[in-house]
Amino acid sequence: MKQALEVVGFCRPRGEYTLVGAVELIRSAVEQSRDRGVPKLLINGHEMSGVPIPSLIDRFLMVEEWAHEAQGMVPWRSSFTRNTFTRRNLASLQPRTSV
Repeated sequence: MKQALEVVGFCRPRGEYTLVGAVELIRSAVEQSRDRGVPKLLINGHEMSGVPIPSLIDRFLMVEEWAHEAQGMVPWRSSFTRNTFTRRNLASLQPRTSV
């Protein structure tokens, strides 16, 4: 049985980032993948830290920017952990009780 190799780009940022810095780094990875003809991109953000939890509008704008950069050419998947985000903002992930 013949198996074909599939080309997949991989981005594994490490260290502390601001939200703007993280968004720009991923946008750049999408751009490079598109320019080099890499058909897919995996983003592993498990070793990123310091990024504040994005608001709903921030999330929309991030994905919109990345999609615009991809120009329909680069599907991507991303994976992040709770440690990616600042400890100060993790409280917002806790369930809230209603009164």
